[in-house]
Amino acid sequence: MAAPLQPGTVVNSRYRITRFLGSGAFGAVYLGMDLREKGAVWALKEVLGEGMEPGEKREVLESFRNEAAILTALSHRGIPRFTDYFITGGRGYLVMERVEGLTLEDIVKNNKKPLNEREVAGWAIQLCDTLEYLHRHDPPIIFRDLKPQNIMLTMEERVVLIDFGISRFYCPGKDTDTIPLGTPGYSPPEQYGRSQTTPASDLYSLATTLYYLLTLQDMASFQFRYPPVRAFNSGVSQGMEHLLAKCMAWDTKERYQSAAQVRGILCELTGKPSENGSMKKYGVFLKEIRLESLFPFRREKR
Repeated sequence: MAAPLQPGTVVNSRYRITRFLGSGAFGAVYLGMDLREKGAVWALKEVLGEGMEPGEKREVLESFRNEAAILTALSHRGIPRFTDYFITGGRGYLVMERVEGLTLEDIVKNNKKPLNEREVAGWAIQLCDTLEYLHRHDPPIIFRDLKPQNIMLTMEERVVLIDFGISRFYCPGKDTDTIPLGTPGYSPPEQYGRSQTTPASDLYSLATTLYYLLTLQDMASFQFRYPPVRAFNSGVSQGMEHLLAKCMAWDTKERYQSAAQVRGILCELTGKPSENGSMKKYGVFLKEIRLESLFPFRREKR
């Protein structure tokens, strides 16, 4: 793993690194000041191409180009705003909106108990709106890595998907995905080379994410065979249990096929309107959730 960039380093003659935010298998994330736009501060996601075998380097850079191509075309409140990308010094960089808040994984770990079904349903409604936007893209974009670590909740009650690293475009007629990638416990069976991922695959991952938030179980331990959610949390409604079970069906044909369907059922469970349109229609509902209870501590902004 290459050493992280030091504060003060200027990349691409434009972005001055001000803070190291974190690292992963193939790079790091930094906070950077834009030297061309006064006062503008962005998150820079780094992808390393140095020190790798040729085949591995090609795969990593291809994933980088894929992510850049996807983000360039997107504009939605549930997705960070993407502004630039470039390759320099053997490293690729994605420049995007800095999203301030906590991941759902952070929230669960700091609350140390299953979350309330009502607030979880509220976040899921927003996620369905974002997934519907992605799946209506031509061709449809499959997120493929929906999990608590990749979902950010801001203090403005905005739910944001924050990592498009293994997203892909849906190709009708294709039997399997080119590269089987995913997170054990959250990704569906077809994502491991069994068949091609579809919008129903993202709905599977949405359901496993909600299951975790409501139970705090080790999702990977189930190996695709999840007991009814009420076995671990009797406070969960039967309607939610049915929704999760259908979304997590092994056979993709047995699942709900669209995020709009799932959103409609979630709205029925919460007694809220399910018509399509702006996320503003959920504003009153989401403001009923006291975010102060979810942010009991201070942490570095990302």
